[in-house]
Amino acid sequence: MDGFHDFDGPKLPRARIGVFRGKPPKLVAKISIQVFADSKTELSLSDDSGEVSQILSHFEPDPLPIQNCSPAETIVGVVRRLRERLAEAELQVQDLPLADMEISFQFDVKRGIALGKHRSLHEQESMSGDIQKNIFDAIASIFTEPANALASKVNEFASQGEHQAAVDAVMLAREEGLSFLSKPPMALLDALCLIDISCLDYNARLCVCESRIAVATQLGKYDVAETDARELLLDKNWCNGKKRISLENIIAIAANGRGESETALSIWRRLSATEKVEAVERAWIWRNISLALPYDDLEARQAARSSVDAFLEAGDKIEAATSLMQLSYLLEHEGPSAALEQLDAMLEIVDQNGLIGTELRAALHHARGNRYRELQDWKAAMEEAERAIALRENVLGAEEMLISSLHLASQAARNMGLLGRSENFDLEAKKYEVSKSPIYYSLVRKILGQFESFTLETAESLLEEARSLNNISLICGIQILIATHNPLFTVTDRLGMLEGLLRELENRVGSENEKNPVMIAIATVLHSDGQYMRAASWFRKILLDKPLDVAARDMLIDCLWKSNDWNGAAVFLKEQIRRSGELPGLMYAYGRSLVELGDNNTAILVLTKTVKISKGNEKFLKLVIELRERALDGGGTMPSVSQDSPTIHHVGRKELEEALLDYAKFIASDKRMMFWKYNRDQSDYEWTLRPEKLAQDFLHAFLKARFRDRISIFEELATGAGRLDILLKFDGGLSSIIELKMCGFGYSSTYAASGEEQILHYMKNRSCHLGYLVVHDSRLDQFSSALLVPERDSKNSVWEIFIDVRPRFRKEKGFPTSTDDNPVSG
Repeated sequence: MDGFHDFDGPKLPRARIGVFRGKPPKLVAKISIQVFADSKTELSLSDDSGEVSQILSHFEPDPLPIQNCSPAETIVGVVRRLRERLAEAELQVQDLPLADMEISFQFDVKRGIALGKHRSLHEQESMSGDIQKNIFDAIASIFTEPANALASKVNEFASQGEHQAAVDAVMLAREEGLSFLSKPPMALLDALCLIDISCLDYNARLCVCESRIAVATQLGKYDVAETDARELLLDKNWCNGKKRISLENIIAIAANGRGESETALSIWRRLSATEKVEAVERAWIWRNISLALPYDDLEARQAARSSVDAFLEAGDKIEAATSLMQLSYLLEHEGPSAALEQLDAMLEIVDQNGLIGTELRAALHHARGNRYRELQDWKAAMEEAERAIALRENVLGAEEMLISSLHLASQAARNMGLLGRSENFDLEAKKYEVSKSPIYYSLVRKILGQFESFTLETAESLLEEARSLNNISLICGIQILIATHNPLFTVTDRLGMLEGLLRELENRVGSENEKNPVMIAIATVLHSDGQYMRAASWFRKILLDKPLDVAARDMLIDCLWKSNDWNGAAVFLKEQIRRSGELPGLMYAYGRSLVELGDNNTAILVLTKTVKISKGNEKFLKLVIELRERALDGGGTMPSVSQDSPTIHHVGRKELEEALLDYAKFIASDKRMMFWKYNRDQSDYEWTLRPEKLAQDFLHAFLKARFRDRISIFEELATGAGRLDILLKFDGGLSSIIELKMCGFGYSSTYAASGEEQILHYMKNRSCHLGYLVVHDSRLDQFSSALLVPERDSKNSVWEIFIDVRPRFRKEKGFPTSTDDNPVSG
C-alpha cells in the first residue's frame, strides 16, 4: 500500500497524513487513520488551531458498509474521501510516517553506559529536545530504579535486624535480574554491608558474599570486596580453578590499594603463571601489574601490552582499548609520539558500530585532544576536539562528554586567536549545560569568573554552594582560588591552606585528579615568592604524573635558570629533547643552559643544529646565532664524536688541505662552467649571478660529504669588518677559516686579496689562526699567481688555494692549459 504502513502485532493497516495550508506549505494538523477487523475506522486528529477539526466535524469515516471490503480497501477509500474533503477547503495533504521521531537506545550493562540517538522521520517533526530527553531518561530509569529500590528495601530490613528478610529480597532481585543490570549505586553496597552473615545459613551467606563482591568491584571498593573474597576462599566450591583466581585477584588489588605493592605483585605473578587462567582473567591480571609498577619499569609496559593481547584474545575490544590507554600513559614518559601512537592503535581496535562504539571513538579523539593541549599544540587539540564533538552531537546520555569536548575546542581556539570560533563553542556548551545540570555548570562559570575578578565574600559564598553539592572538584577549585587570590594572605597563609588541602586529598580515596591543580598552585606561589629551587621540586613532582605538561616543563626550566642551576637545566633539557625530539625551543634552551654552564663546545653543536631547524623564523634565528656567537667567543670548539672504531681519527690540517685540493679538482673538471654564462652581444663569457654564493654552496656540500659528522660548518659570520664566508670546526678541535673570492673577468686581484683582511680580523677576535683564501681564479694571463704577501713573525697562517675556473684559454706558448699545475702556495 503506497503511503500506508503495517504495524507489527495485529496485521491491520494504519495511515497518517499531514494537512497543510499556504505557500510554502505550513503544517496545521495531523490525522491518523486505523481500520479494525470489522472494517470499522477510527480517526485521531492533532489540530492545535481547531480549523481542521471544524472542517471534519461532520465527516463520516465509515460510509455504508461495502460487502466483502477488506481493511486495506477500506482505508484507501477513507483516505481518498479525506483528501477530497480537505481539498474543498483549499488545504493540501501529504502522507506522513506513522511516527515523528525514531529514538534508538544502547546499553552497556557491564560498564553502566546508556546512550540514545534521535532521528526525525520527516521534515515536519517538531518534538522538543526536552521530550526526547524525558523519553530517554524514562527508559534508562528502568535499569537504575530497581537497584535503588533494592537498596532501600535491604537497608530497611537489615536496620531492623531482619537479616534473612534482607537476604530474601536480594535473592529475589538476583532472580529477576534488573537490580544488577547497571552500575549499582553506592547506597546498595552500604545496604548489603549491613547484613550480618554470621546469623545466616550456608546458601544465604554465600548469596550475600557473592552479591557484595559483585557490587563492590563494580564500584572499585576492593577493600570491601576483600573481606568477602577471603570468606569465600574458605568454601570448597570456591577454592579451585577460575573462581579462586578471581578471588585472589581481588585480594591483590586490595593489597595494592593499601600500598602493599610487593604482596600484590607476588600474587599476580603467580596467577599469571597458572595454566588454567582464562584469557579475560589473565588480561585483568596483566593490567593490574602494569598499574602497580612504576612508570619507568619495562615490566609495566610489557604487562600493559600483554593485557591488550589477552583482552583481544578474549574478544573484549573495549577493554583492550582501555589497556592501550594505560600503555599510552606509561609511554608519555618516553615521549609524546610514542604515547599518541597507542591512541592511534586504539582507534584501529575500536571498530564496533553503534552508539557505544561511537562514544568510545569520541573519547579517544578527546583524549588525543587533551594530550595536544598539554603539549600546547592548539591546532591539533581543536581538530581532535571537533572530531569528538561531531560524534557526540545529538546523542542522549553523552551530554556531559560533549560539554567537555566543546570546552576543549573553545580553549584551543582561544589560544589560537580564533576568538569568534571560541565564543561559538562556548555558547554551544552553555546550551547543553542548561539542559544537563544548570546549577553545577553555573557554579563552575562563577568560579572561573572569580579568577578574573576576585572578591573574598563571593568566593566564600561559592565555597558553601560547592559543599552543598558535595562536589570535591569544585570545592578544591574554590579553595585554590581563595588561597592564591586572597589579598590578605601572606605567602605562609597561602602555602598552609594549599598544603592542608593536599594532605586532605591524599587521605581521600579517588581524588587523584584533584591533587594536580593543588600542586601547581603550590609551585606557582613559591615561584612568585622567588623560592625557585623549592618551586622546581614541585614542578618535577607534577611532571612525574603529567610528563607532557608543557606549561609545567617551561616553569621548571624558568625556575632552574633563575636559581642559576644551569647544570640541572641542561640535564633536564637533554632528557626532554630525547623524549620530544629536537624542537627549536628546547634546543635553544639547552644551548643557553650549556653556554651559561661554560660547556661552549657542546653548546656550539646544539645551537648549530638549532639554526638548521629554525628556518622561517628570522627573529628566533637571530637570537640563536647571537647565542652561538657567545659560545664561539668563549673559545668553544667542535667536540669530539665517538667512533665505532676504537681508534678515533681526528681531522688534521693535512687532511683538510687534501680535501680543499680535491675540491679544486672537482670544480675545475666537473663544475667549472656552472660559474659562467655566455654573452652573445659581447661574444664572451661573464660570471653567473652571485658566483661567490654558488662557490660557498659547492664547498659546503663537498666538505660535509667528505667529513660527515666530524665537521661543523658555520656560514656568513660577522667579523666587524664585513662577513666571513665559512668557519670550519672539526672532530678533535681543529678550527679553520675559509674565505672565498672570485678573481678575473671583472674581479681584480686586489679584490681577491682583500679576503686576507677579513680572515685576519676574524683570527684576532676568535683566537683561530689557521685560514685559507680559496680563489676561484679566471685570470687568463696570471692564473694562480700569488695574491698574498706572507707575514713574518706572525702567529697567523693563511694559505691560498687556486681553483681553475677559466671559461676559455689563450693559445700562447707556456700558458698552462689545465689545473694540474700546483695550485697551493703559502
